[in-house]
Amino acid sequence: MTAAMAARGLGGLAGSGLGLWSKPAEFRHWDLRLYSPLRVALGGLTGYVARRHDA
Repeated sequence: MTAAMAARGLGGLAGSGLGLWSKPAEFRHWDLRLYSPLRVALGGLTGYVARRHDA
């Protein structure tokens, strides 16, 4: 789950930031400002919790 969330977040940042997708401008705006950073953060937090739980 950690890798999937982080990959989707980084992919969203790259795709929307570089204009690789034919998405509406409003979606790209929110993808760069909210959706992708949130996915990256959730991926990092998921990894953190998983590591703490294993220890």
